[in-house]
Amino acid sequence: MTTKFIGTKELRQNLFTISKEVGTGRVAYVVMNKNKPVFTMRPFAEEDVVLMPSKRLRQSIKEAEEDYAKGRLKKFTSVEDLLDHLNS
Repeated sequence: MTTKFIGTKELRQNLFTISKEVGTGRVAYVVMNKNKPVFTMRPFAEEDVVLMPSKRLRQSIKEAEEDYAKGRLKKFTSVEDLLDHLNS
């Protein structure tokens, strides 16, 4: 993979093109501001597993919906209802 250095101004002006280029997996960018590195833009590696929290969250929501359907959870329609329940 090739690493390129760009300034923040160039990034702002060409964000769409740069992000597509990074998405190909062939290029990473080091973004500079006043000759100091600020952050990098690189493609996600498989081990980054970005979607895992989303999978876990969806599973938790599904389990909560099932518990609610079986009457094991109480649904609150507002924060006030929740606070009333906690204070009772």
